[in-house]
Amino acid sequence: MNDFRKCSIDGCENKYYAKSFCQRHYKSLIRTGDPLKAKHLKSVVLDWKEACRFQTKTGHIRLIKVIRGVTYRKFEHVLFWEAENGLVPQGFVIHHIDGVPSNNSLDNLMCIERGIHTKIHAGLKLIDGEWWKCCCGCNILKMVNNIYFDRKKDGYNSICKDCQKIKNRENRISNIEEYRERDKRYYAKIKAKKEQRND
Repeated sequence: MNDFRKCSIDGCENKYYAKSFCQRHYKSLIRTGDPLKAKHLKSVVLDWKEACRFQTKTGHIRLIKVIRGVTYRKFEHVLFWEAENGLVPQGFVIHHIDGVPSNNSLDNLMCIERGIHTKIHAGLKLIDGEWWKCCCGCNILKMVNNIYFDRKKDGYNSICKDCQKIKNRENRISNIEEYRERDKRYYAKIKAKKEQRND
């Protein structure tokens, strides 16, 4: 026989937490006034007309609404698209065609795969079924498999393999004196250790 108290809700085998309820039912009681009410109103269609509206750092319009202590958030462009076409499929996102996040007209919204959306915002272009990117070294459009991507604070820095080879060669030439000094110090240490052993 178990030596701990159980939740008073029929069919709930969770451990007692407070006021004869388990933790899940007690939190539901505090939040909604009813221990059996669900945390989220998934079955209820929210009315976003009275929601708080603000612009994010990226320029997107976000809506926030609080119902019974639960905060709901939704982007305005997603709301407009879903009102016309239904829910956004899993793995897809809503993209602004003209690149302006605050322009939420239906003509400017397009539902695309998340991976393709990421590539578009990384500056890639789809030409004849292949992804291309402009090299920041030579400013020539090249295929993605010939491009290196470096993550920077302000986005991605893309450079082609040919430009990267030139850059590496220039770095070696500019640092050759530093390499020679480092080698001198290294060989001086080895020579000093050999002299200590001989003494």
